[in-house]
Amino acid sequence: HPSFSNMDERPELKELQERVRTVKWHALGIQLDIENSTLDGIAIQFANNVDDCRRTMFSTWLSTMPSQKCTRRELLQALRSRAVAENHMADEYQKSFQKRTHSVPEVDSSDTKSAMITLNVLRSKHAELCRLLNGSEPTLLSLTAEMFAKGIIDMNIKIDVCKKGGFSGADILLTHVQMKIEQSPEHLHIVQKALENEQFLDEIVKKMKKQSTHEY
Repeated sequence: HPSFSNMDERPELKELQERVRTVKWHALGIQLDIENSTLDGIAIQFANNVDDCRRTMFSTWLSTMPSQKCTRRELLQALRSRAVAENHMADEYQKSFQKRTHSVPEVDSSDTKSAMITLNVLRSKHAELCRLLNGSEPTLLSLTAEMFAKGIIDMNIKIDVCKKGGFSGADILLTHVQMKIEQSPEHLHIVQKALENEQFLDEIVKKMKKQSTHEY
């Protein structure tokens, strides 16, 4: 499978809550390029309760940043920055991932392999897929409805995607779909089927898969 480090993957909210328990959530948010006004709003909303503020800051980061800026590597750099200076926490977090062999699950059929390539396409072609969905609003709305019906996204995400629409809506939808798959790999086949049901997307994903297969 592609030789990228798991440091270049998008972290899960659950792991951030468990492993990155800094009290300097506001300074960390700034280092992660979240708007100061957004962070101030979070502080007011949760009356500066550190756990709630930190969780919401991470959730905002995961759902609004483009994939390449939302990785464990970016987070480690932010933790080690002079403004945050959580070097020990960063070291422990990094070690926990170097111990785990975080790789693509065993391929036991061509179907599974095909599904895994779909996940890698979703990750590596995120911006491209967002642009394509931006050009086809009916596909975006139809895919959103399907993901909601299958329990991949919740009502709040569905409303958010439909309200924003276009590139931003597609970015939110695909980001949450990837996060759901990373948390529960068994959802991968549901997503695979949904993409195949959208003729417009099926063609695109097939084309992208052809480009991806040489990496396997």
